[in-house]
Amino acid sequence: MPLAQPVLVAAAKDLVELDGAKQILVLKDSSIATLETRVANKDSVIVKFESKEKTYKNIMMNQDTQIKDWKFQYNQLQLQNAKLKAKNKFTKIGAGLVAGGLIYLMLAK
Repeated sequence: MPLAQPVLVAAAKDLVELDGAKQILVLKDSSIATLETRVANKDSVIVKFESKEKTYKNIMMNQDTQIKDWKFQYNQLQLQNAKLKAKNKFTKIGAGLVAGGLIYLMLAK
């Protein structure tokens, strides 16, 4: 009996340690599951922000394209305006010459 008792005490101690280890394992598994959930949530937030970033980049590219188009249109309108001003000057000069010629013909007769 004296030999069996230390073995029983050691076995009981091992069982208590095993139960404690099982509880620690359950807590660790729960902790791991919680961390995995947090990582998944953070990943989804990152994906949303990346999507928003892509949207904003597209908006900026579209605005840049619009600005380039507006600059092109502005330059075309300036060119057209310059042509119309020149045409207007020549029209006024031509009209003045015609009017002057008519006045000269009227006075010369």
